[in-house]
Amino acid sequence: DEPRIESPRKIIIEEQVKLLVPHTREQVIELCHEALKILFDQNKDFSNRSAIKCQIPNSYFKYDAQDSDNENIRRNHHAYCQMIFDLCIELLNEMYTENIQLEKYPEWQKTKLISKRFYRGNKTNNRHYIEQFIETKILEILNLNTRQIKYSKWRVSNGTRNGKEKFEIILDEEIRRTESQWIDYDDDCMQLKFDIADSILDQLIQETITECLDIVDRRFFFSSNSTRL
Repeated sequence: DEPRIESPRKIIIEEQVKLLVPHTREQVIELCHEALKILFDQNKDFSNRSAIKCQIPNSYFKYDAQDSDNENIRRNHHAYCQMIFDLCIELLNEMYTENIQLEKYPEWQKTKLISKRFYRGNKTNNRHYIEQFIETKILEILNLNTRQIKYSKWRVSNGTRNGKEKFEIILDEEIRRTESQWIDYDDDCMQLKFDIADSILDQLIQETITECLDIVDRRFFFSSNSTRL
């Protein structure tokens, strides 16, 4: 057997990934502040998404922009600023939107609620509070701000608990999770109304058919008697 010649390993030089859009928390906060200032100057209400005026001046895209000859860097910076601006619009629209589905319902049907977010319908006249809230939310979306996840006491495991207590905790957590489904009677009420309507319609159809057959029998009876005479 010929000796096996191993090929020399390729030397891989790991290059540091360069951010085409370098950003920090301070830069994002300043961009949010500028975007909200533009939006509040152009709009008074943000409940209608299609009616929100969003004319962005060129000064917004040039804010904190680094002079560069690279077209990709300038283009990516423009897209990044546009993304921050769009996020501000979406969050403002969520805060000013009511917690109902904007549809026309019949008078006998109750308006349905949509799944409420903690900031939906949280409209406030305090502009400083709105700016702080949106800045914090965008920092969380961009993973520039650590989000503290708080668990309830029912999800905290304790090694001293026995099997029965753990089972009761799991059962209680499951009941809490599905509570909104079995305490909502809207679907049951709707189904009951349709069942009653179907029952009334079937009864009317049956009575109509019976009445028509009775009329046909009478006509046949009278026609047969007249023929005999």
